Amino acid sequence: MGRKIENQQSEQYNTIDLANIKRVEINSVSIYLNMGLMWNSICLVGVYNKCFSKVHTSIINKFGDQTDQMKQWEKSICSIRDTMDLTIEETYYVIRGGQDLMSEHDAYLTEVRELIADLQPIKILDSNDKEEDLNFNGLEHSIKEIKDEVKKGNRVSFKSIQEVQQAVENLLTLSSETNNTNIKSIIEGYDKKIESFLNLTLKAVDSLNMIHDFAKKTNLHEWVEQISEITNDFLHSLASFGIEEIEAEGMFFDGEIMISIGTAPPQVAPHLEKYQVYSVVEKGFRYSETNQLIREAKVITIY
Repeated sequence: MGRKIENQQSEQYNTIDLANIKRVEINSVSIYLNMGLMWNSICLVGVYNKCFSKVHTSIINKFGDQTDQMKQWEKSICSIRDTMDLTIEETYYVIRGGQDLMSEHDAYLTEVRELIADLQPIKILDSNDKEEDLNFNGLEHSIKEIKDEVKKGNRVSFKSIQEVQQAVENLLTLSSETNNTNIKSIIEGYDKKIESFLNLTLKAVDSLNMIHDFAKKTNLHEWVEQISEITNDFLHSLASFGIEEIEAEGMFFDGEIMISIGTAPPQVAPHLEKYQVYSVVEKGFRYSETNQLIREAKVITIY
């Protein structure tokens, strides 16, 4: 199942070796933490691939008989796709811990799903080297939820992942000084991975918005609407990851979740009042369960 992956520790990242995971200490909270994030990353790429394919098909249908325009669009689309593919590779590299990547998306998805399903209940060693069940702060429920959602082929809620992350941080108060060093390393490694995942998410959104902005310049309203629907489908899919777009357009400016990068005169939007958002230049996002900010929305306001 899957190609052989070199079992090599990375100094920069907390490595997870898919081929040898059952031979390492699977009674570790960090295994669940990292595997849940790995699963979400693969799912996100799958959703993006489908949306991008729909965009590409719509371009072919619209400009297939217009050679010059088709060439221009193909060039632009290929450039955007190449940039995203590089981001995907970099994200997988970080989350896998610097290991070789799997080229087959479906095979990778199947492999990770089966490995998560086979993970054993979490246990830790106390200071007397006695094995004890780890069950606090709803951790047991979160682990079960991760396994159940993966089994059904669903994305893992970031609420569950964050609860497991909190459990890792709680271990700092329960472990010896030696173990604390290892736990801090796990936390730092995971922070790098979640940062990489969020970077992938934001770049995926921005790439689809870029295509939408290009489309609006054509004044082909029906086609622009198609691209808009595809982009919205991707945004809606983020809700299953526990990520939501910050509602900004038409709202009064909020410095905690928005950044103003310009203003517009009242004449362009008579229905809006001073300090209301006229347009969104870059979408902002937050975790839906906790409202924790991921990225501020960049906006134009009425002066």
